[in-house]
Amino acid sequence: MRKVILGLAVFFLFGSSPVFSNPYPVPQQTLINEIQSSPDSLEAIELHWAPPPPDIQDIDLGGWFVTTSAGTAYVNPGVILPDSGYVVINSGNTTGGFSLNDSFETIKISPPDESFLPDSLSIFFLLDSFSIFLPPEGKSPALCNEFVPDPGDTEYFDQILYFYWDSSPTMGYENNDQHSWGTIEGEVWDRDNQPICGALIKAFQQNSINAVEPNSAYSNSEGQFQLDDLIPGPYMLIAQVDTFSDTIWVNLFSDETIEVNFTFPQYLPKRLLLFPNCPNPFNSSTEIRYFLPKAGLVRLTVYNILGQRVVTLFAGFQEAGYKSLSWKPRELSSGIYFCRIQTQRGEATKRMILLR
Repeated sequence: MRKVILGLAVFFLFGSSPVFSNPYPVPQQTLINEIQSSPDSLEAIELHWAPPPPDIQDIDLGGWFVTTSAGTAYVNPGVILPDSGYVVINSGNTTGGFSLNDSFETIKISPPDESFLPDSLSIFFLLDSFSIFLPPEGKSPALCNEFVPDPGDTEYFDQILYFYWDSSPTMGYENNDQHSWGTIEGEVWDRDNQPICGALIKAFQQNSINAVEPNSAYSNSEGQFQLDDLIPGPYMLIAQVDTFSDTIWVNLFSDETIEVNFTFPQYLPKRLLLFPNCPNPFNSSTEIRYFLPKAGLVRLTVYNILGQRVVTLFAGFQEAGYKSLSWKPRELSSGIYFCRIQTQRGEATKRMILLR
C-alpha cells in the first residue's frame, strides 16, 4: 500500500430501450473522451461523442478553437470528428501552440461560429470551460459512459458519465480501463495515539463538475475506516470529529488500495465513552475499552439477557483517560450479554455476543 485524489458524474434519465430516438442534450464535456498531458511529446485530447446527438454527421474541425491555459490553438482543415469513433487533437494537427499543463488544466473546444453547427449541436458549445486534474506521466483522464437501472424505477436507466484515471492511455481507441475501482483505508487517532471511534470521513471527487454526493464512512472502535469502489482519480478527504476537522489530498489509481491516517492532537473526548468490545462475537475472551473524561468512581458490570448481573468486572476509583480490560467468561453459555459502565457523570451499555 502507498501512504499518502476524477470523477465527473452527470445523470440523465432515458427510456429502458438501449436505443434513444430523442436523447436529452448533454454538456460539452461529453465530447472530450480522454486527455494525455505528459510526457510533452504525447500531449493530446481525444474527442468522441458520448452519446452522439441526433442526426449527427462527420464534422470537419478545421478552424475550431482549442483553448487551454497555454493559449488558443486552431485545428487544421481535414481533421474529421466522425459520427462514431475517435479523433485525436495534438500539436501535429493544430496551429498556434497546442500545449497542456501536467497537473491541472482548463480546456474549451468550440467552433469558429455557431452557424457552423446543426441546431442539435448548439447546446454542446454554450457552456463554460472544462477544468480537470491531470494524473502523473503515463496515465490519462478517460470518460466512462454507462447505463445503470434507475433505483426508483426499473423501467428507466440512468446514464452516468464520469472521468476516471486510466493507467494505460488508448488515444484514438475505446477506453480500456473502465470499472477498475480503488480503495482508501486508514485510521483516526487522538492526541494520546488512541483510536477515535465515530469519526466521519468524506471523500470528495476533485474532477466532479456537478454536485456529487461524496463517499463517506465512519471509523470503528479501533479507529479504522474504509472507502471502497472509488473511481480512480484525485480526492479531497475530510475527517470530522465533533467540531474538529482535517483535510488530506490523495491520488487514487486503478485497482489500488492506499492508506491515509488522521491525527487530532487537539481532540480529547468530553464525555463518558464505552466502545464496542473486540472481538464481537467472541469465544474465549474479549477486550472492553472505555474513556473517562474525569477521575471518579467507576463500576463495570455484565448482565445477561434477563437483566441478571453475571459479573462485576471493576468497582472502584479510576483516573481520567482511556481504560481497557479483558473478560474471559469461562463458565457462561452462548448468548447475548450486556456490558454496563456507571460513573458519577453518566452511564453507557453495549451488547456482546458469546459463541461457544
